[in-house]
Amino acid sequence: MANATLTQRTIETARHRTAWIEAGPEDGPTMIFIHGWPKLGLVWRAQIEHFAALGWRCVAPDMRGYGGSSAPRSTAAYALRELVADMVELHGALARIIHEKCAIKAKPLISFTTMRMGCLMKFFAMKSLAQVFGGLGRFRAVR
Repeated sequence: MANATLTQRTIETARHRTAWIEAGPEDGPTMIFIHGWPKLGLVWRAQIEHFAALGWRCVAPDMRGYGGSSAPRSTAAYALRELVADMVELHGALARIIHEKCAIKAKPLISFTTMRMGCLMKFFAMKSLAQVFGGLGRFRAVR
């Protein structure tokens, strides 16, 4: 597959700056790749190129404290709730970018902030457990 063109973007809110790379059509379904410690969003380059070539809009943020994203000094700023809020803000920003280009209505996406935070917190909790305990066993894809 041909290499996808990676674009760098940032959003800045009152609480945080998130930098990310993306590729693929802006009106395609969005896939967000979240890196672990200590990495950058660029670690997902091969996956981004693959899925962007299939029509996905692939987004890989630099998590708080890494790359072009803000790096607060306080350890409390790295609490799970803060990391989840960063991703909710990113998701909202991506929805607004699409909305501004008239591809979809963003309001329904943004209205589920509480549900998204809960799902993302569960994801981060599972990921943290996997890192601490060396994995959670083998998973098989469910269609």
